[in-house]
Amino acid sequence: MDARKVLLALGVAAAAASAALPLRAQDMDWARRDHDFATRQLDDFMWRHQRSLVNPVARAVQRNAQQGAAPQRQTPPVTGQAAAASTVVPERAAQVPAAMAAPYPAEERARVQRTFEQLLQLHQAVERKFGVPARDLAGAAAAYLTGAYMAYHHTNVPDEWFLPLVAQMRGILAAEPAQANAPLPVRQEMYEQLAIVGMFAAVMQLGLKQQPDAAMEQRMRSAGKDYLEQLLKVDADRVQLTAQGLVVR
Repeated sequence: MDARKVLLALGVAAAAASAALPLRAQDMDWARRDHDFATRQLDDFMWRHQRSLVNPVARAVQRNAQQGAAPQRQTPPVTGQAAAASTVVPERAAQVPAAMAAPYPAEERARVQRTFEQLLQLHQAVERKFGVPARDLAGAAAAYLTGAYMAYHHTNVPDEWFLPLVAQMRGILAAEPAQANAPLPVRQEMYEQLAIVGMFAAVMQLGLKQQPDAAMEQRMRSAGKDYLEQLLKVDADRVQLTAQGLVVR
């Protein structure tokens, strides 16, 4: 699988595509072998960030389900500029790719870390394409949900649905003091982990469209379901992405 093809499939400019590092099929083989291990890593991440990430998003989703309104309408109003500032993580060298790769066997570690780094670079290209502020936690949360939804439903999501989802996540996260006041390393971990998982799911979905693999498709459906339910705390079948953002039926 080539990152240039993935970027082009996402509609990113040719200049960004040509600058991307190659993301080959063999670099993704770890997903076939180590899906359960990667899921345990995500379990640990979600557990550690219950207060600042999972709980506020899950509460908003529950309000949506109970009141039939989009989650961002239920959060306290925050001005666009202030909201964007409160969800952007200051510039700092990436820390999550190495941390995520560290538990892998020594002979696998460098290759797996490179894969995570490339997925983070792909997310940053998506930020540039859509005009999302660099290192925006709301954009990473939207990418995570989009990738998970694509994987679970084995489908693509229209480009025009992405920015409303970013705005929705920004409204939720900007209104959460635990997120805004979290130490920089914690906020950076949230941003990088969500971006990497979201791009992994999206890349694998695009790859399966190009090279069908029934067994891998089923594994990605299972992963997408798990990713959605880990963050949203509702049955994945109730989750719907729309032109207005995320809705729970």
